[in-house]
Amino acid sequence: MTVSAIVCAYNEAKTIRPILEVLLSHPRIDEVIAVDDGSVDKTWKIINSIKSDKLLPIRHNINHGKGSAVASAVRKSTGNILLFVDADTKNFCLSHIDMLLSPIR
Repeated sequence: MTVSAIVCAYNEAKTIRPILEVLLSHPRIDEVIAVDDGSVDKTWKIINSIKSDKLLPIRHNINHGKGSAVASAVRKSTGNILLFVDADTKNFCLSHIDMLLSPIR
């Protein structure tokens, strides 16, 4: 089982870093695909500032909507399990990932 975590963001500079850091630190997550869907704040700069071999950043130059961002991420994903996480989830932690993946395992 390989897991691709997908985070689509539009103007989520205030919340995206901790979401990505939790996902990147989880041992069962094989890749994290972060899509900046045309943000006009610092979302893209924050995504790009995180250095990890597990992180695949994607940027849309203009906002196309969540459906388009999800489609871009799915096309690039390599996992056979896709885990979708909102970029503004409050208090996101490792145990949340375990709860989401446990029924699949």
